Amino acid sequence: MMLLKLKKESVCGAWRPAALLCTLLLSVSCGDKQVVKKSGMPEFARKLSGNTCLKVVNGIETAQVPGVVMLTSAGGMLCTGTFLGHNVVLTAAHCIDSSANGGVRIHNGPAAIAVTHGGTPGENAINGRPLRDIALLHFPDNTTAVWRKIASVAPKAGDQLMVAGYGQTDFVNDNDPDGKVRYGFNKVDAVSIENATLNYESPVQYSGVAAGEEAMSGRGDSGGPIIVGDGVVGLTSSGDSNETLQYEQDFLLFSSPGLEVIEAAEAKGAIINGVNHIRKTLGMTPKNGAPDTDTSQILQPNC
Repeated sequence: MMLLKLKKESVCGAWRPAALLCTLLLSVSCGDKQVVKKSGMPEFARKLSGNTCLKVVNGIETAQVPGVVMLTSAGGMLCTGTFLGHNVVLTAAHCIDSSANGGVRIHNGPAAIAVTHGGTPGENAINGRPLRDIALLHFPDNTTAVWRKIASVAPKAGDQLMVAGYGQTDFVNDNDPDGKVRYGFNKVDAVSIENATLNYESPVQYSGVAAGEEAMSGRGDSGGPIIVGDGVVGLTSSGDSNETLQYEQDFLLFSSPGLEVIEAAEAKGAIINGVNHIRKTLGMTPKNGAPDTDTSQILQPNC
């Protein structure tokens, strides 16, 4: 039996309706994009609902999140990125264009000099499974003295995560970002190394997201870091929703597609900290001399 399902998909954090013809199954394949139907509220959400720290859109405003930067293009504010070393920024492939440097620059800073990415740049980057929505922007050596590293351990369901971004503050009314960085906390719902995805949920109501009471990223947060434990485990990529539940389906660095792009960037001179943790997770031999430092403190809930 076939069902015409109205779905919302996030591209660079901007949600747009799309009609998809899907088979009526718990997990259905719509072309080459997986849509997983969910219902109810997970136990951790019952416990955390109402916690004022549990928010990303209109989240905890701060002067900066160390290592995290706003990315812009000729059209203005675009996405969020994270330095993983002194000359490379992690972001989403759907945030860049097909030009040699991705058409991206750091806000009030230099333009990228090259880019290494997964899949196809632009919004089509989120359509493939395994997910290929990753880009690494190359900059001159010593562009920054502040960066984050890839986490020492792969994430798992139930772990606390932190997400940060320069995106919009009102998810429901789709307002413009205000140029300020915010961060919030949630719990990892599911991880798939095979599909290179990390999910976390924002349950209950859209009104809660608009008020910043539920952790959900918005337009402009794409490419921003997902931090678990002592480092980055993924980046904000895309999402889905139904009448009662919204969830992020983000890119997982601890995956073959992630390592493939990272190693291609390393071959071009990118200095990326903590890559051996991905190799160990995938059962590969660590590389001698691979850097593994972090100049940034992990932000903790302060409520």
